[in-house]
Amino acid sequence: MTHPLNHLCKKSTPWHFGTEEAKAFQDLKEAFRSAPVLAHWAPNLPMTVETDASDSAIAGILSVTTEDGDI
Repeated sequence: MTHPLNHLCKKSTPWHFGTEEAKAFQDLKEAFRSAPVLAHWAPNLPMTVETDASDSAIAGILSVTTEDGDI
């Protein structure tokens, strides 16, 4: 799904955001908006916080463990 976008990140690849790249971008946006990536907030379920940092960035993920045991 992300191959056309990943290909644009290579130093040797000239920048060209055509129809294939636009479709990959739209598909990726839809995947992030769809289950199981997004779910309704459930404060009664266990949560996990994951963090990572480097000299130039910091990131965090809040995950909820479902009743089925999936994260």
